Amino acid sequence: SYRQKAIPTASFDMAFNYTGEETVDRYSLVAARYTARLAPELLLTLRGNYNTYKYEGLYVYPEPNPDATTNKWFGTEAQVQWDIQPEHHLIAGIEYQNNLRANYSSHFENEVLFDKDVPFTVLSLYLQSEYQIFENMNLTAGIRLDHHSQTGSTVSPRGGIILNLTALTTLKLLYGTGFRSPNFNELYLAYSGTNKNNPDLKPEQIATWEAIAEQQIDDNWYVIASVFYNRMTNLIDQRIDAVDSLMQFRNVKGSNAVGGELELNARFSSGFRGYGSYSLQVTKDDDGDILSNSPRHLLKGGISNTFGETLSLSLEMLYESARQTVYNTSTEPYVLTNVLVSYRPFRQMEYSLLARNIFDTEYTLPGGFEHKQNSIPQDGRSFTARIQLFF
Repeated sequence: SYRQKAIPTASFDMAFNYTGEETVDRYSLVAARYTARLAPELLLTLRGNYNTYKYEGLYVYPEPNPDATTNKWFGTEAQVQWDIQPEHHLIAGIEYQNNLRANYSSHFENEVLFDKDVPFTVLSLYLQSEYQIFENMNLTAGIRLDHHSQTGSTVSPRGGIILNLTALTTLKLLYGTGFRSPNFNELYLAYSGTNKNNPDLKPEQIATWEAIAEQQIDDNWYVIASVFYNRMTNLIDQRIDAVDSLMQFRNVKGSNAVGGELELNARFSSGFRGYGSYSLQVTKDDDGDILSNSPRHLLKGGISNTFGETLSLSLEMLYESARQTVYNTSTEPYVLTNVLVSYRPFRQMEYSLLARNIFDTEYTLPGGFEHKQNSIPQDGRSFTARIQLFF
């Protein structure tokens, strides 16, 4: 893939509206998979991939400040699925990723500001058990171990209980954990007189609890209600060191998110479908402050219909409440409307046209500390045409 983007926001104190300010991303992937049934109850899957990624940026102050990233890595995975008993299914696997090159460099007026290459590896083991305890109850439990050669090991358990109270009513209790390892810039990037590295950063972690109720009203209508609680720890943020006044990424306070969602769906044999949902969430840090870039209310709805076997039309609307910015201001609520038309004259080919923000609504979303603006204006009405071939 190839992507070239201008930098209209003049982030990182760049000169505004200079020609040539841009970033270019190039990504390539080669992947293969092999599956074999070793026995009626035993399935083996092997996967392998090789990836390359190259980034080039040009920032103008008005003197040019180019930077670049080059990454090359390969990954492998072996997975076994075993039906131990008719009611007991087991999944086990191992993954390995070797980042052969992880380089970032930055220059200014022919002076090398930063140039570092830090290859690393990631080894992962995972195990998941799905057990049908009773005819109407299913238990899932899993665990994953990831060892990162730079940031150490992380253990991520997960579990869930699914209870079918009746043929029309289902309850789910879910628990999961996850993490994000600090990236190259957070760990190693350092510029003389402005910021310093922190190779001792720990991964950000999250634990989630969710309860879900699903109710089939009749053949055409069903409703889903859920509540959730998320706990995030070791969040990574940039701070100024009081000793040397240099900026540094650090693990700081955690945060909590509490919320719920209610969704109504409709499906008819004629091909007509519709849905509507409302989400409420409150996200605060450990000091009780509202986190930036986190809307409290989200309302979505949409309808779609098929005409024969070749044509479909979809309409979607989205309402979002205000978001707080990093400068303690708020964006305005907004409503967006999107329309999608798809035409499939043959099984092997599909044409589609997507119109985003068809009413050309003006709205903004929060930026970061690298922007002088409190919030960034978003795209107005836009159109995307696509042709897909299926083999």
